[in-house]
Amino acid sequence: MHAKCAQRNITVGTFLIITCNESTTTITGKSENGKIGDESTSVLCQLCRVSFKRPIFLKKHKNNVHSGEMGLFYKEIEELNLIHGCRICDEKFASQNTLYHHMKRSMTLLQENH
Repeated sequence: MHAKCAQRNITVGTFLIITCNESTTTITGKSENGKIGDESTSVLCQLCRVSFKRPIFLKKHKNNVHSGEMGLFYKEIEELNLIHGCRICDEKFASQNTLYHHMKRSMTLLQENH
């Protein structure tokens, strides 16, 4: 993590989610015995919740998809800020741009699965 990081660890199901104020989120899968395995570590975009295997991929994603909303990565986004809802899966997002890219990605995934 970063030197000035206020780290928070949350366990959700079989995942350990580590977040910090430097807009980095790491999701680490646990094995059945509860031990954390490095092989499944990924980074998560805090705005659209897409995971990437490497931080450089997340950085490219942020520059390509979220370039106009980089300030949101430095804010704590609360439930009341999630005002843009997806009509496909009921997920909510903090910006119209993030919703647009989520829906575009969701439609692509739906088409690939049919």
